[in-house]
Amino acid sequence: SGVEFTVEGAAALGRAISKSEGSKSVLQYLKMDNCEMRPETMRAFVNGIGPEGCIARLEILDLSNNPLRDEGVAILAEYLALHNCGAGGMEASGAKDVSLTGAPLLTAHRANPLEAGNKASSSTGMFIRTLELKSCKIGLQGGAALGRMLGTSRPNRVTTLNLEKNKLKFAGVEEICKGLVTNTTLRLLNLSDNGINTEGGDSLARTLRVNKTVETLQVGNNYLSTSLPAIAQSL
Repeated sequence: SGVEFTVEGAAALGRAISKSEGSKSVLQYLKMDNCEMRPETMRAFVNGIGPEGCIARLEILDLSNNPLRDEGVAILAEYLALHNCGAGGMEASGAKDVSLTGAPLLTAHRANPLEAGNKASSSTGMFIRTLELKSCKIGLQGGAALGRMLGTSRPNRVTTLNLEKNKLKFAGVEEICKGLVTNTTLRLLNLSDNGINTEGGDSLARTLRVNKTVETLQVGNNYLSTSLPAIAQSL
């Protein structure tokens, strides 16, 4: 955290945590926020990890406050779409309330009807459950890449996705919603402070009437006042 990565340094870190290196260490939380990770360093990082994925079991990847932009997020999302899939998921929380109060962080919860709690069945690939991408300058194309990651035919293992303080707006959220239609693993989605208007809110409401696994949606500091009742009803 707070260390500026060069391309060479990012590649070396990827190799250091790669399964192919044969390390027996256990790495569950990798915090790389505010490290000046850019598209070129992200590409070097995932290439360094390679197709075998990280050492067991990296569950939390925090890349917040990096200038990844759409290109860097697309590189990461494409990699995770290929290597962060398979059986697994967190147990349903059992939350039964719907709350859209408590601004500036507006949060909606619902009980998840699915019996989750499966353990990942494969020892290869990635096992990331929580992906933190706060303040990474993500816009339309980055949202589209994340939507494709969420909508892969093999369920992605990401259960918590934090996209707070980006630039998704309506068009980026619409792309994420496309992936949510078929996603069966995501439990928490933070879209706070993304310049989302009522059109984006209406799209979220329609999507959540189809998606039955998202339990918590955070949408504070957007422009959704007229969409909030529909979002609450969809949960």
